[in-house]
Amino acid sequence: MNMQVKQPHVYKNIFGWFDFEDLYDYVIDKTEYNAHFVEVGVFLGKSLSYLLIESAASGKNIQVDGVDDFSVITHEYKTKNLKEEFWQNVYQYKLDNLLNDFHELPSNKAIHQYKKESLDFVFLDYTLESGMLLNDLPEWLRKIKPGGFLAGHDGQYLKHAVDRFFDKKEVVWMGSNENPSWLFRKE
Repeated sequence: MNMQVKQPHVYKNIFGWFDFEDLYDYVIDKTEYNAHFVEVGVFLGKSLSYLLIESAASGKNIQVDGVDDFSVITHEYKTKNLKEEFWQNVYQYKLDNLLNDFHELPSNKAIHQYKKESLDFVFLDYTLESGMLLNDLPEWLRKIKPGGFLAGHDGQYLKHAVDRFFDKKEVVWMGSNENPSWLFRKE
């Protein structure tokens, strides 16, 4: 029997916005062994730390990659080095041994790091711009294996774009009513 020792959660110690634990838990539960996940838009690592720890604790040998070019600047972080603070969080909380790979690239460039139908889950949390999301969605969807998941955050800003892209396909909205996350399972 393979018993996994769960590392304590640290995400509450990291600044950021994260209200989609239920979505991550659902995807991990529904995912087969030896999966490959990517979080696009890690900011300072809050949600990524949760995904890393829960994926490791599942015992399913889930590889988790991060993607961010650290170009998003919020008013709180205009004078901070986001990349440096992200890596400080990764090392301080000993997440580096859980992180499979990291691509310091914008979403539209990171897409090319992955082969067609090679990923089990991609979570998009890198933009509030519908046009940017609509440009990247078809490419990320091609990278998802059949039965895998494509999801994202910031539904309050991006719901129209998500609904437009997926047309009448089944998209599940989860999390807070104010800013829901979306989840699509590829057939």
